[in-house]
Amino acid sequence: MAARARSDHRRATGFPVVSASHSDPYGGVPPSAIDGKIYFEATPANRWTSYSSPNPTDWLELEWDKKITVVKIVLHIYDDRGEVKAPQSYRIEVWKK
Repeated sequence: MAARARSDHRRATGFPVVSASHSDPYGGVPPSAIDGKIYFEATPANRWTSYSSPNPTDWLELEWDKKITVVKIVLHIYDDRGEVKAPQSYRIEVWKK
């Protein structure tokens, strides 16, 4: 099983715990995927990518400590036309406890 890159700092403010199967070695941590900042630049100041992952597939997970209603999901896909590429596909899964 792949190592989990995890950040719990958002739980205290009501945001979900964000984790990923892999995070790039240059600082692209999972919480950057949901910080509300969107940059359309060649090298954005914040982002999460699975660049250089050894895994055949990677995932990003959001986990809340209470039931929520999801109305809309928006993905801002980053591709630098170099080594960081858009995914070939993606899947959104929902678990009910």
